[in-house]
Amino acid sequence: MHMTSEEFKKHLLNTFDKDNDGRLNAEELRALKTKDAGFFTRLKEAWDLYWADKNGNGFIDDDTEFKRLEGFAKPLGITLVKS
Repeated sequence: MHMTSEEFKKHLLNTFDKDNDGRLNAEELRALKTKDAGFFTRLKEAWDLYWADKNGNGFIDDDTEFKRLEGFAKPLGITLVKS
């Protein structure tokens, strides 16, 4: 599957944002990790949120933070392409 960065962000939100608030919290990141346990089990839960949550509000909620999650596209079977 091929997606632009913006499409990947929308895909993450559509798939994992269970409370539909437009951002990912720690519980939703855990769901992302279990999607492909072979890849994501090497990441610690607290580290996931700390690493991606640069403004420290406890959510993945801005473009810079979603950009940090783009490295997870390939293990999810997604190839990022330029828009």
